[in-house]
Amino acid sequence: MKVLKKYSEYILEHSGGDELDSLIKTLSDLALSTVESHGETGDEYIIVQELEVTEPFIDVDIRFLLKKMPRLDLTQDSYFSKMNWQHEKLEDHGYVVTGNVFMTKGNIPEIEIIIAIDSDRLNGEMFKKIYFNLKNTISHELNHLKQKGWNKDFHSIDPSSQEHRKKNNKSYSYFLLPEEIESMVYGMNKQSISQKVPIDTLFDKHLEPFVESGFMKESEKLEVIRKWLHHTLKFYPNAILSEKYSNIIDNI
Repeated sequence: MKVLKKYSEYILEHSGGDELDSLIKTLSDLALSTVESHGETGDEYIIVQELEVTEPFIDVDIRFLLKKMPRLDLTQDSYFSKMNWQHEKLEDHGYVVTGNVFMTKGNIPEIEIIIAIDSDRLNGEMFKKIYFNLKNTISHELNHLKQKGWNKDFHSIDPSSQEHRKKNNKSYSYFLLPEEIESMVYGMNKQSISQKVPIDTLFDKHLEPFVESGFMKESEKLEVIRKWLHHTLKFYPNAILSEKYSNIIDNI
């Protein structure tokens, strides 16, 4: 029996990249340059860049917020205090990066990228890691814009209801929401290509702090990785993979 591919699958398999690639690189380069050159901020976040992006394929207002200080502690942080997994990342790497999307009907959406850095631990290697994380996070949030509202793309996954997202927000099942699988794998694939590391290695590094902080169990992490690998093989057949999860891949 002949199997018909979806048009979106054909485009992903036959294009060298996508229309967002240049924008992702430009925003990542700008963000890193700003973070590198900016002095310490004290204990408050400051907006270090604000941009209006108007392209034929996307409209968005984006801002970068930075906290850069010695002996950074997230326990009272306005963004990260309740995110115990981010505390683990800070301890391991000396910085954390996250993003948010804001969409209201009839208005151009907004993205904020939040970066917190322990300046006592700054070095050139850390800036390289921050850059790759920025690419991942910016890609992730831009992909969410394609799922709904002003920039809706017909081949992107429709997001779950707010009620359903809220119900799953504090569980590992959040990582199994279809719109999150799409955006998380999209972002990590961009990072994988840029950093030249296997995408499943990035899956591991991303999820391990959630296990360490008690947010999810090891078995739940493996369930998430299985779903992410399934999505990767379907939409990114040329993705870089290690041998670690070959037993899962062979059974997909």
